[in-house]
Amino acid sequence: MKIERTKNKLQIGNLIMTASRWPWQGYGWRSTGGPTAPLNRSGARFGGGWRYKLGIQVGSTTVLLDLLFGIVTFQCESAADRAAAARWEAERAERQRKFKKEQAQHEAEIAAIRAGRPVRPFANDIPF
Repeated sequence: MKIERTKNKLQIGNLIMTASRWPWQGYGWRSTGGPTAPLNRSGARFGGGWRYKLGIQVGSTTVLLDLLFGIVTFQCESAADRAAAARWEAERAERQRKFKKEQAQHEAEIAAIRAGRPVRPFANDIPF
């Protein structure tokens, strides 16, 4: 069984638990100096109103537990999901590698043009 922990995330096997909107993440209580949400100074999301929720939301592989001032998310991740994420990450890395290679080639061509050297050989014959 795989157990991995970061500051706001705990993974036990296929279950991933994540904490969000808690006071230590920048969402303060009034006794700790007032709300400090990054959205606006008053701490409200869209112009004012309630900041606190209590409830549960259920999706296909995710459960969100709203606990007044914070949210705990439980997500079940299968081996197929992890394989798809790894495949997507490998494809992204390959696209990024190709982009950097093309960018370096274009920068070399621009440097050659600025130096006054022809980048590609010119043909002496006219094709028409």
